[in-house]
Amino acid sequence: MEGNAPWYEIPWLFGFTVSQAWVFLSPLIAGGFAVWLNELLRRSSEKKRKREEWLAIQLSGAFELICDALEHPGMPADTAFERKLKLEKAINLLHLYGDERIRKAANAIVDGYEKNEKWILYTPLLKELRDAFRSNMGLDAATEEVRTIKFAFGQASKSNEESEAKK
Repeated sequence: MEGNAPWYEIPWLFGFTVSQAWVFLSPLIAGGFAVWLNELLRRSSEKKRKREEWLAIQLSGAFELICDALEHPGMPADTAFERKLKLEKAINLLHLYGDERIRKAANAIVDGYEKNEKWILYTPLLKELRDAFRSNMGLDAATEEVRTIKFAFGQASKSNEESEAKK
């Protein structure tokens, strides 16, 4: 009878047949493969998440630098120079980490300074940064315009003097 049995039904190791060994080992092999695949996907996902988080930190830092770099009417020259340095650092960061839309918006600001324009609009760049940050963090898109406030340095001191005089 052993002569007529298929090869996988012939006792092989310790009286077990290949088919019996396969029934025992196949779940172990499948489980080991599933653990390996799960670990591989987890590492890939973790790496992607960390990269996106790091990019979001860079974009938010550049956004804050640009907001800090905005000049105000009546600003002392040394303060304006310090703010220009912040803008320079932000533009460099954006050329390094920004996508194409961000780089184009940053280039528009650089072009404005190269042409010595009197009025340079930062809002397109701030909008692109905000949108990239929100997209990267999985937040819903913001539709409103980015707006900034600029206070004149002379106004603050005049209002303080006026309030002191009234007392």
